[in-house]
Amino acid sequence: MVDVAAWRKERRAELTARRQAISIGQRRPWNAALEANLRAVLAERPPATISFYWPFRGEFDPRPMIRDLLTRGWRAALPVVIEKKSPMQFRAWIPGAPMIDGIWNIPIPRDGVAVTPDVVLGPVVGFDDAHYRLGNGGG
Repeated sequence: MVDVAAWRKERRAELTARRQAISIGQRRPWNAALEANLRAVLAERPPATISFYWPFRGEFDPRPMIRDLLTRGWRAALPVVIEKKSPMQFRAWIPGAPMIDGIWNIPIPRDGVAVTPDVVLGPVVGFDDAHYRLGNGGG
C-alpha cells in the first residue's frame, strides 16, 4: 500500500525543485503563453472578483495581468490561511494595499475585506494524467 501523504510530500519537493531550476529566461515564454491563454478566457467574462495568488517558489506571476484587469473593472482578492486545516478566506486586494507575511511568509492583505471570488486562479505544483492537482498543501 502506498503512503499517499509521503508520496505527495516527496513528489511536491521534486517538482518544486525542478521548477526552481528553470531559468527566468526559459520561463518567460511559458509565462507569456499562460498569460495570453488566461487573458483570452477572462475576456469572455464580464468583470467580476478574481482570486489570484502571490507567486511562490518560481510560480507564474499573475500580478501584471491582475493589475491590468483592475483597470478594466475587475476586483481582486488573495487567499488567506486563517488557521491551518480550516477553510481559507479571500481578502480584497488592490496594488499598494498594506500587506503582512502569511503562511510560508507569502504576503497577504493585512486588512482586506473578506470576499467570495467569482474566478479563482490557483497555483499547481503538478498534476497527473487524470488532471488531479498537486498543490502546496491546504486550501
